[in-house]
Amino acid sequence: MKSAKGLLWFFACLFCLLPTSLPAQYEIEAQVDKNEVAFGESLSLVISITHHLGNGGIARSLTPNIGEIPGFDIASTRTSHSSRWVNGVGVTISQVLLELVPQEPGKKEIPAISFKDPEGNMHSTEPIEINVLPPQVEPDTAEKEAGPADKRSEGGSFFRLILAGGMALFILLAIPLIFFVWSGKKSESKPQTMVEDAKIVAVVEESKAQKHEPKLDFNGELARLKRQSPEVDGEFYREFFSLFKRAAVQRTAGLSEDLTPDEMLAKIKAMSGNESVKRSAERVGADIELVMYAGGLPERSFSAIEEDVKTVLHGID
Repeated sequence: MKSAKGLLWFFACLFCLLPTSLPAQYEIEAQVDKNEVAFGESLSLVISITHHLGNGGIARSLTPNIGEIPGFDIASTRTSHSSRWVNGVGVTISQVLLELVPQEPGKKEIPAISFKDPEGNMHSTEPIEINVLPPQVEPDTAEKEAGPADKRSEGGSFFRLILAGGMALFILLAIPLIFFVWSGKKSESKPQTMVEDAKIVAVVEESKAQKHEPKLDFNGELARLKRQSPEVDGEFYREFFSLFKRAAVQRTAGLSEDLTPDEMLAKIKAMSGNESVKRSAERVGADIELVMYAGGLPERSFSAIEEDVKTVLHGID
């Protein structure tokens, strides 16, 4: 009796030392919806991680990190998680659904996919073989139509012969007509050419007359402007720069009235080989920009601007 009581006492102590909860267990599985797919089509790969929980276990959602699969393009990725508990024992399933598109025909293999659980244990799936069929080639339409084409070949040759003869006859008849029309247009174009020549002569004469116009008296006009506008304001500067432009255009054939002040000064700097003239033109350009475009007044004195303008005009004479 004493030995029996001692044995019971031993088993009771051993039972008390057992853990109250079972260790967590993990499983990973990979499945495809088809092992054979035509090139250009897609297949679905489902990776499932099952987490078995004992009493008192904590549910965890684990998802493998899949960056790429050799031989396939990953068109889309979706994840899902689910859990269920029965009598205190739970199961959590995490799934990753990948839509794969083969990169080329042939035998392919989805390699084993592994992940490490929180306890540091590695779990892996089995490799999956995929047979990617080459794209289907439709029968050559030329071969399908070979029979009817042969039947129509004789009639087609006769029709082409008639068409070639008609084209040759049309060309023979059209050549004299084209020559006649061209000759008539050429004779009609002579008066028009004479009119155009007369216009050109008139433009040249007008240009010569403009060149012989009396030279603008810049100093005299500037003195008149100073008398009319004793205050050196924005309107005075606009009149002054307009007078400068007219004087510059009249002094050289390389400038014209349709140029903007910036374009005119740029051409003056390009034409002049005098560094002093170039620097003066650059400073005057900055003054014109302040007045004409910014609506302000130059930062320099008028006497300094007048000196630079006269330097530029003297340089292009």
